[in-house]
Amino acid sequence: AIAGKVTEKYPDVIFHAIAYCEVTNPPDFVLHKNILPRLCFELVSLSDPEAGPERRKLLEEWALKAARLDFYDYVYSFEFYLLPRVYYTKHSGYLKELIRKYKLHAYYAASFGTFPDSGPNLYLIHKILWNDHTDVEKTVNDWCVSAVGPKAAPYLRQYYAFWEKYWDSAELKKTQWYLSVRNVYMNLGEK
Repeated sequence: AIAGKVTEKYPDVIFHAIAYCEVTNPPDFVLHKNILPRLCFELVSLSDPEAGPERRKLLEEWALKAARLDFYDYVYSFEFYLLPRVYYTKHSGYLKELIRKYKLHAYYAASFGTFPDSGPNLYLIHKILWNDHTDVEKTVNDWCVSAVGPKAAPYLRQYYAFWEKYWDSAELKKTQWYLSVRNVYMNLGEK
């Protein structure tokens, strides 16, 4: 009701609303078109066989209630992890899915900037947000060439491919860290 009254005089005002923790579920009514809800969870959790479908259902429910969505993603790497934490291929696919299927209008990547360990992570995210038809592998390879030159680039890409496989391994999915996949973001040492 407030959004309706305000937009009578200021039609371009956007109201942000954060869908976080206790208010993750959408309301039982359609939101005013100028309300932009921000969903908050780790995007790569969509790959989990149980949490993924639950999260997609949540996205679908929000997409029915809001004209567009905002997303707050957790792409932490060296800030909290001692190993490079990268998911270029999976993460890019999920980001494209948000754009194409769930009316993504805005996106925020929680990160403390770019560290050498995360490589082209944020660069790739920006490229996809600009053009959701961005070729992920070509973009990562181009970044590697720019970072270390054409001779060393294949080795740098191989290094990042190793870490992508590591974070997606079956062994890692048995850890206490991975068991927090339903949390807003995955926690080391916490369930």
